[in-house]
Amino acid sequence: MDISAQQPLPATFGSDLKATLRALRRKAWLIALCTLAAGFLGALYAYRSPKIYSSQAIIQIEQEEQRVLKIEKLASDDLKTQEVLSTIEQNLTSPELLLRVIEVNNLNKSSAFLPELRRPVSSGDMQEALARHISSKVRRGTRLIDIKVEERSPGMAQQVAQMLLREFERQGIEARTENLKLAHDFLLREADRLKDKLASSEETLQSYREASKTLSLADKQNITVEKLKDLNLKVTEAKATRLKLESDNALVAQLSDKSPRGLLAIPSVATSAPVLEMKKTIGDRQGQLAILAQRYKPEHPRYAAAQSELDELIAGLDQAAIKGAQMLSTQYQGAVDTERKLEQALTDLEKAALELTRISIPYNVLNRDVESDRVLYESVLARLKEIDLTRGVTQTPFRIVARPQLPQRPVRPNKLQILELSIFGGLALGIGLTLLSMLMDGSCRTADEAERRLGIPALAIIPKCREMTASTDGSLLIKHPDSAAAEAFRGLRTSLTLLGKTDPARRMFLFTSAIPSEGKSSCAINCATAFAQQGLKTLLIDADLRLPVIGRNFFPDQPLLGLADILAGTKGLDETARATGIENLFLLCAGSRAMAPAELLARDSLGMLLKQASNTYDRIVIDSAPIHSVADTLLLACHADAVCLVISATHTPADAVLRALRKLATAASKPVGFVFNRVSLRRGLDYYDNRYSLAGYGEARAKHGPRHTMPAPLPKRLSMSENTRGLTGNGEERASG
Repeated sequence: MDISAQQPLPATFGSDLKATLRALRRKAWLIALCTLAAGFLGALYAYRSPKIYSSQAIIQIEQEEQRVLKIEKLASDDLKTQEVLSTIEQNLTSPELLLRVIEVNNLNKSSAFLPELRRPVSSGDMQEALARHISSKVRRGTRLIDIKVEERSPGMAQQVAQMLLREFERQGIEARTENLKLAHDFLLREADRLKDKLASSEETLQSYREASKTLSLADKQNITVEKLKDLNLKVTEAKATRLKLESDNALVAQLSDKSPRGLLAIPSVATSAPVLEMKKTIGDRQGQLAILAQRYKPEHPRYAAAQSELDELIAGLDQAAIKGAQMLSTQYQGAVDTERKLEQALTDLEKAALELTRISIPYNVLNRDVESDRVLYESVLARLKEIDLTRGVTQTPFRIVARPQLPQRPVRPNKLQILELSIFGGLALGIGLTLLSMLMDGSCRTADEAERRLGIPALAIIPKCREMTASTDGSLLIKHPDSAAAEAFRGLRTSLTLLGKTDPARRMFLFTSAIPSEGKSSCAINCATAFAQQGLKTLLIDADLRLPVIGRNFFPDQPLLGLADILAGTKGLDETARATGIENLFLLCAGSRAMAPAELLARDSLGMLLKQASNTYDRIVIDSAPIHSVADTLLLACHADAVCLVISATHTPADAVLRALRKLATAASKPVGFVFNRVSLRRGLDYYDNRYSLAGYGEARAKHGPRHTMPAPLPKRLSMSENTRGLTGNGEERASG
């Protein structure tokens, strides 16, 4: 497997959720402790907190319009507007009102009022404390304001609420009375000023009247206008009469013979008085003649006398026509004179009207000033009378909808709610601390998490157990073959053996770690022991030349030659490789202390040594130094067939392992996976069902006795992949046997 081609697996919702649940399960004690502590503190707080009673009153803001002057846009604010409602709401808790409540009712001398304050206390401090016990709020969409007073004593809560309403009402009445007094004084001064101004305006108008010698200019103008109308009408009629007479006179002048027939054709002559009278008489005689004609013949004397009389009348008509023509000239001349006189009179009257108009301009100005001053003066007098009448009327802009009642039960503390909130808060705190520790912890706690973050498979999961001590690390599979750790190392051997089936050249395994104290030496020893127990000739090489521990584990009291001596050219493999007392297991110690280990490992003799060892031994297990501590491991990695990283559960930072993988990639090594070491059995293995855990499987077999031999059940998640994970030691040995 080429590490350069490996990438960390992307995190999924399921993996993150499982990791979170595992973290919560591990820290269940912390969550329970926080919950119990918070619940205890909440219960203690609820028990020790004093009982608080609340008395509530509701007032309704009324609509009231007050005007000092009857002039538009001088009215008071509309009490329905939200701004005015909010202002009244704030005034209910104003410092001035609260101080008034305290001082007027002598609350500063009452020990039952605000008992939490230490006496003596200033009025300001008492007002601030009272403000914290009183609240007011406008109900949304209404003109109702809720007033709440909280006190330790139910009676005191009711009394303070009543006092607050009473003093607020008195404050409003006093403010209104003061406003009325100010308005009265202002209107009184304004009335005196307007009175003087009206008198001055009237005197000015009278002086102008006397100067212009007219008492009633308006009446005189009206009379003049009427005269102008009548005179205009008369002038028009005179002109029409004159034109008619002028026309008829011209017709008379045109008649040359002045015959009566021609004169009677002229309208003025025909309508003259003599002609009209004569025509009437002739008409009457003609009627009488017609009656006589019905009775008598023309020769009858009565008829003849009547005919003769008619003829005389007709002759008289001609004389009347001539007389009317003579009168026409006289009438025409009179009409001309009349028209001229009327026109002269009209001209004179128009001049008089213009003079009156000129005089009326300043007169009207003065008269308007007098009228406006009179109207203002009368309006101010009317408002003064209204204020005098309403002074004694007590009127407030609000109405009490619900008066404060004596509270029956306390509103605080709500013990059940406090307990619920404290328990919930403690639970949230515990979960938060758990998640915070999870976020701050950069180590891998499970093999699944390590596989996801590192992108390489888990070869084996080594549990932490009491058998794995410094004195038994080298003989764990010998002295405690049935332990969970021994079973895990046989699983590691199986994983490495299956790698060899696909690549037979994988016979040399390098064990290393990112940082010190990860247990790599213990894993190398037990893995080599497992190979030896399988019947494979195995060489265990302690390549940690700076801090060797394997040699002292097997041969604690003997000076040992080994790898450093071979690389220095002073010894050979046959001289330094020693039997360990475990069948098929041989040990090549670190050897003499080297001054420059890196230079020794960089020599070509290392490759020749490993090649010689691979020809002699079936398996080679190399224990090297931590990758981040020194560069020795990178020099060894290029010679190994497979590199096994040892990671200590909950100890090794994942970032350190990733950096180690990148360093191995630069050395062209072949890391095959990691060994998840020191997994706590007390928390349970997340990779096994509880019925098949490493801690109890062997004990169950021993208790129930041997049964029919068959492969052990496969664990759910153990290492590498599904087809190479979970072979137990017994099944493996049967397969190899």
